[in-house]
Amino acid sequence: MHSGVASLVISRPLFVGLLFLTLALPVSAQTGSARLQGTVKDSSNAVLPAATVRISNLNTGIEHESVSNSAGFYVFQSLT
Repeated sequence: MHSGVASLVISRPLFVGLLFLTLALPVSAQTGSARLQGTVKDSSNAVLPAATVRISNLNTGIEHESVSNSAGFYVFQSLT
């Protein structure tokens, strides 16, 4: 009978640790950001280097700007 009590005392910290880890994982996996990327091309499908790309959040009014590289590629990191 005494070994059952010792087993419960040993498993409680493990249970609490696993419970904390289980509850913390979904929270850390949820982020409020996004990434947007693309290629700027003209009507003949040629890439446009050094093109300015602007995006804005209509709800907050926050605007972001990026410039395409030599391959016409642009990227916006960590948009909120």
